[in-house]
Amino acid sequence: MFDQKNFNDIPRFLKLSMSINEEYISKPIAVQKKTIKVISKRDKDEYPRAEIKDGKYVLPWKTDEVAPDVWNHLKSIFSLDSSEVPKEEKLNDVPLMQLTKPDPQLIANPPENGIRVTWLGHATALFQLDSVNILINPNFKAKSTKRYRPPVYTVEQLPHIDCVFITNTHVGYLDLSSIKQLIDRFGEMLLWYVPMGMCDWMTKAGCVNVIEMDWWNEDEIHFIDQNIKDNEEETKTTVFNIACTPSQSYHNRSFDDDNAVLWCSWVIRSPRYKIFISGSTGYANVFQCIGKKYGPFHMAALPIGGYDPKSRNGYSNLTPEQAVQVHKDILAVCSLGLSWGTFTFSNEHYLEPPQRLNEELKKSNMSVMQFFLLKHGESRIVEIKETDGENNDIVVGSANDLSSKRVITEDNIVEKVETELLQELVNDRINDIQ
Repeated sequence: MFDQKNFNDIPRFLKLSMSINEEYISKPIAVQKKTIKVISKRDKDEYPRAEIKDGKYVLPWKTDEVAPDVWNHLKSIFSLDSSEVPKEEKLNDVPLMQLTKPDPQLIANPPENGIRVTWLGHATALFQLDSVNILINPNFKAKSTKRYRPPVYTVEQLPHIDCVFITNTHVGYLDLSSIKQLIDRFGEMLLWYVPMGMCDWMTKAGCVNVIEMDWWNEDEIHFIDQNIKDNEEETKTTVFNIACTPSQSYHNRSFDDDNAVLWCSWVIRSPRYKIFISGSTGYANVFQCIGKKYGPFHMAALPIGGYDPKSRNGYSNLTPEQAVQVHKDILAVCSLGLSWGTFTFSNEHYLEPPQRLNEELKKSNMSVMQFFLLKHGESRIVEIKETDGENNDIVVGSANDLSSKRVITEDNIVEKVETELLQELVNDRINDIQ
């Protein structure tokens, strides 16, 4: 059971700061790995596993929402589309819709300290930590009738990628052309983590080094930094632990393979940091189990959009309010909102997710430091340190503008520039409705 008191106590022992550190020197990285299969002796209700019936994966828990099917999709055709995405000229004037200028040099290397995260649109993000570059749910397809904000970075502008994580097979999360671009750029050594049943599809796409995992299984990777200098050879190994964890989603990539492939979330643990990637998911109590087993997390990536209409999308897409609840369930120190502001896959107003997120944060007495949004292509460094004492400050800054730095204490919360941006979004939403 989630303990709100313990969650509220977490910031008292942590210091979070965001800054730029570009002094880290790039090193070529090779990979060694071994798989650890974890057989849990816990009750199956605490650590549930997906069931297979007639060749299809089935959720092991009951849900209030109904999994989407052909009938739900047909009904959704007649639902009201309130997305109201304006033309590009107006989008460029909306603060959080603005495209950040690509800066390959900024993201060329992981920071020496902290986690750098870069939002690459929809569910795609780059995480850089402890000498490793991790890409999640890559979709760099610029030409799409559903996409209204293009990717800021191309595959050619990315830094060296060590691992790619796929959470589910929805078209916004798994794009074949992007997979092939990554293979062409980084070759066969690129490591792919996918849920059960996806290996065959990935292999046909050209991927070679594919790790297929089931819920609650764990994997250990040894990243080898090979920094070769004149008359000097030294090998350093950084160990990452990966856990495949549950989520509430579905698979229907084609007409005849409904739920033949599993869906999942991911826990990524480096020597200093822990990250949670939920993927496309509806709300379920299983997130409390994940928080109990692996939390707290330094950072989480959680979807906040794509939930309307509820009859079609509610099963596998969090509302902003539910995303805040997942943030609490998994004991996250801070979370990044994903899966909004890029595609017209759903019917909610394109500014509604950040508006509702802002409202829910206020209701929960949370700041935008704890659950933040980025502009397309924007990067942010989060550095979290354990500290002693009772009056710890939380220092917040933007990776692109150090002048926006503020100080947040338990007695005095000065919300940073992002709050003003969210308020402008709310005002834009009101003006659009009027």
